[in-house]
Amino acid sequence: MGFLVSLLGGPIIGVLGSAISAGVGYFERKQKIEEKQLDYAQETKLQEMNIAARSVEMESEAAIAHTAAVSKSLEASYKHDASYGPVGETAATVLRFVRPALTVFLLLLVTVIYFTLPEAKVVGVDGVATTVGEMVILKIMFLSEVALTWWFVDRRKSNK
Repeated sequence: MGFLVSLLGGPIIGVLGSAISAGVGYFERKQKIEEKQLDYAQETKLQEMNIAARSVEMESEAAIAHTAAVSKSLEASYKHDASYGPVGETAATVLRFVRPALTVFLLLLVTVIYFTLPEAKVVGVDGVATTVGEMVILKIMFLSEVALTWWFVDRRKSNK
């Protein structure tokens, strides 16, 4: 019996050791695959973050370029307006009354249209029915707000 155990025990232990080594090797390969997947996922995440950061950077650069272009355009407009030379007293007086006159005209126009326009219905692009009076009032109110705001803001800037 000792001879048989010795004869068969060695190969059985060898086969078991080989099977255990193969099982351990399988788990090691599985861990390496998972590690590579984590590395690839991290690399993908870093690439996505770089793309997002570059996108924000490009938007900032575009905003800076737009601001510079607007600034140059405004400067050129001021230089162009200044190139006219001195304005006569009559022309300056007329120019001073353009905005107030426009504002008063728009406010009167709002009042006249509001009280005299029929209640005809118009369907807008969004499918909502509004009256012609409402549409006209909204447009004229917008223009009146622009005129008033522009006038008072411009006055405030010129008084400083």
